[in-house]
Amino acid sequence: MTKQEFYDVKEEFAAVTCKFEQMNKKVNELRAKYNKYFFPQIMANKHLVAEISLLTNLVSLKSKNENDEEIERVRNEFVNKVLAEEIDDINKHNKFVSIANNFEKHTQEENDQFEFEVENFILDYHPFVNINMDPKVQNVFKLLMTMYYDNNIEGFDEIFEMNKNGLAHPEIGEDDYQRAQKLYLQFKIAYQKNYNELKNQFPLNKEVVFLNEVSMDSEKDDLEISIKKLLEMNNAIHKDYIATFGSDYKIPFQTK
Repeated sequence: MTKQEFYDVKEEFAAVTCKFEQMNKKVNELRAKYNKYFFPQIMANKHLVAEISLLTNLVSLKSKNENDEEIERVRNEFVNKVLAEEIDDINKHNKFVSIANNFEKHTQEENDQFEFEVENFILDYHPFVNINMDPKVQNVFKLLMTMYYDNNIEGFDEIFEMNKNGLAHPEIGEDDYQRAQKLYLQFKIAYQKNYNELKNQFPLNKEVVFLNEVSMDSEKDDLEISIKKLLEMNNAIHKDYIATFGSDYKIPFQTK
């Protein structure tokens, strides 16, 4: 393989790698936006599912004549777990809102220019493309790609400027052409398999939700319908719980 032939293969693979990273960015964008705009519905769903699960389990334990101490232990353990998860969800929500805002605050022209810059950056520095990348440079690269996934244009530019003098990488020598080409082919196959698996899953299957306000309202309505069904199930299990224990119980969630 000549040097020119290898570089043609390398550029072709760099284009595939760009698609892979753009997919990762799109996943990040959609997950952040979905959480930003539908957080109340997401949490209402989780709360109802958790409470239905807990009360159903406690009623079952009581019907099997489990002692009160064990029932109390099971309840406290479950409640502590879901309340800790709620705190984690709230913290993640705050981060998701920040990421979503990064995507929404820039003009289309600014976003397109950023994509162009990152495409060139990937060709020069992506460790998938440049297989002999120094581990220290890879660490900087990972940080820069985190900025890219979050559409943090200012953060990307700042980190790149701080580290650009240390981002040099060795050229791929002729002895490594065949090895690099083999790795490129393996990754290309893996990427296509990964994309085919993810394209119909959350959050990529929610891209149409953000086409316009009508599609967003429609998604909200669908979520509210699911919540209504869960609420009916929740009310029914509360009645069973009261009939079994003589009093009611609600998990003391922070968010409503």
